[in-house]
Amino acid sequence: MTFKRLMGVTSVTAFGFGFYSLTGPFLSAFFGAARRPEAVAGDVVWSGIGFMRMFGALLIGIGMLAWFTRTVTDVDARRHLSAGLFAANGAGFLMAIMQQTSIWDQRTGWLVVSVLLLLSVMSWSCRFYAERSFR
Repeated sequence: MTFKRLMGVTSVTAFGFGFYSLTGPFLSAFFGAARRPEAVAGDVVWSGIGFMRMFGALLIGIGMLAWFTRTVTDVDARRHLSAGLFAANGAGFLMAIMQQTSIWDQRTGWLVVSVLLLLSVMSWSCRFYAERSFR
């Protein structure tokens, strides 16, 4: 995979999930909260929704970084950007797998986990194995 393609896929995916995480109705359906919940259980659900909105803002930032750096020509800069994306996507994957197994337990949560794992593997392979992608 070339560096430009990796950055394009990362930016589109991050924008998509970031926008998804920031929108209210879709996010409410993600957590199974179609209406405002009551009392203590409601506080837990709404704090989870708040966390997902912050995570969505972070994903939009990663998407913007990937989009604006997709045409970088310096080989060292590309290597460092790939390493940084691997670290960011790997941390996101670890966070998502912990959330999925302990809190979410939803089918759509496994989609988030699998996409972050895929982005991590793509960044890692571009960083360590695809030397031609940096030329």
